[in-house]
Amino acid sequence: SYNPLDGSYGVRLASQTPTPGDVPLLVEVLAGLDRMAADAGRPVAVVLDEFQHVVEEGGVAAERQLRAAVQRHAHVGYVFAGSQTGLLTAMTGDASRPFYRLGARRFIGPIPRADFREAITRGFQRGGMVIGEEAIEAMLDAAGDVPYNVQRLAHAAWQLAREENGRATTPGDVARVLETLVRRDDPFYTQTWNRLTAQQQKALMALVASEGDELYAREVLRRYGLALSTMRTSLEALVKAGVARTEETRGTARYALEDPFLAAWMRVFVPSGRGVDHQGER
Repeated sequence: SYNPLDGSYGVRLASQTPTPGDVPLLVEVLAGLDRMAADAGRPVAVVLDEFQHVVEEGGVAAERQLRAAVQRHAHVGYVFAGSQTGLLTAMTGDASRPFYRLGARRFIGPIPRADFREAITRGFQRGGMVIGEEAIEAMLDAAGDVPYNVQRLAHAAWQLAREENGRATTPGDVARVLETLVRRDDPFYTQTWNRLTAQQQKALMALVASEGDELYAREVLRRYGLALSTMRTSLEALVKAGVARTEETRGTARYALEDPFLAAWMRVFVPSGRGVDHQGER
């Protein structure tokens, strides 16, 4: 805006409530990329990461708009990626959905540990530091093979080694820096924990204790005082809240934490079984 009294200019930012299912800006951007690729005579690849958020927030209407747009693009190839495979599977496997059988489906597992070991060892060596195989395994276990967590833990361990004059990093050092990290992020994890219901907290404790396996087993349900239906709905709520995710492969399904460091925080601030007696009752 322009003020004629003093000749000044000003800028004002305001929020606008989006219309549910309306994604015209994204469609226009993708159409523009296709036109640019055609003008340049070169193919273009577009990767939309965490695509399930478009599905969750825009619904089927958003899927229809995107399907109508991308199927007309001859110069752009698309990768719709996301961590919540259940939503993406439903989107592409349901005959009533716009993205049904659009393109090929690929399920990508965790990064192989051999690649992680090589990268971590090389990173430490570049800085004149040493880390043993046992320490690397402890690091990958604590980080749940999640790249962001691995990177963060490796950096903290490298920093500790530098502060201690290049002493070789041990599994004990990994445990030390992990506790430092979760204590530093305590306010965030505390907010996450306090947003959960009592049943969801119990389900989360069971998930951490069992590492996501056999959560519907009778002994697990008895230990945490949850009915089968309550455990199921609580786990679904944890997934919806972004606290946990499902990993389905080879005919089996298990639950895992979106942020593996949450388990370390719980071990420090929420001792296993706190508030639950031997019969699983509060």
